[in-house]
Amino acid sequence: MGTWEYNQSGAVYAYSFKDDKTGLYSVYGSEIPFTYEDDGQKVTILYNGSTAASAFEYKIEGNKLIIKDSFGNDVEYVKK
Repeated sequence: MGTWEYNQSGAVYAYSFKDDKTGLYSVYGSEIPFTYEDDGQKVTILYNGSTAASAFEYKIEGNKLIIKDSFGNDVEYVKK
């Protein structure tokens, strides 16, 4: 899936998804490895050190990955 970034008031949030179902979440200079499952409409992420997975509905439109956050808002990440 590649690397996707979201910039909010100078803070950059990034998800990097690899083909082997692993990835890296970057925020505020910290990097959190994760594993994921993707069914084409929802991505389920298990962050290292966590015991519960997080599931997010998503869609890809051109160079944008639009993830529905836990509050029901669409967050647009741009492909890098």
